[in-house]
Amino acid sequence: MNSDDLALFTIVAHNLSMSRAALSCGIDQSTISRRIGNIETELGGRLFRRSGHGVRLTERGRLLLDYAERIGLMLEEATHAVQARFGVGPAHFCIAAQPTLARMLFGSFSRAIRSQFPATRIRLIEGLAAQILPRMDAGEIDLAVLYISECPIGQHWEELLMEDIRAWFQHAARLYQQP
Repeated sequence: MNSDDLALFTIVAHNLSMSRAALSCGIDQSTISRRIGNIETELGGRLFRRSGHGVRLTERGRLLLDYAERIGLMLEEATHAVQARFGVGPAHFCIAAQPTLARMLFGSFSRAIRSQFPATRIRLIEGLAAQILPRMDAGEIDLAVLYISECPIGQHWEELLMEDIRAWFQHAARLYQQP
């Protein structure tokens, strides 16, 4: 068992389905089943109860999930700490945004990343949310800036700005009507 196996196990556990995990990882279901089977053999028992409706964690699986999530966080933390300590940054960084936002933000984002991490290769993608979100799930995009939160459960997102456009238009209309 290695960190990649634990990451795959975590994805299956969170998706409650081998087929959904396969889609989100971009690998075939038989590979996932084989790798989960290898972990189960190594640990001496089943991690999931399988049914026609997906999978459920066994007690052994719940225990492993706790460790797998902590190990995953520790690996991320170690990567970020080393990169931050030595100012290396990621080798590649992909940013996506919807067209209007892309025109406003891509220049600033690129300059900020290049000034901090000159060796990082930056890729900018412009597209609609329906095109961007699946690519985020697949791990192709590191950061997306979208108009509205259409993020499915499982993706971490943070609201940066909320505007009440209707109130703004009402205010503008009142100003326009004044003599």
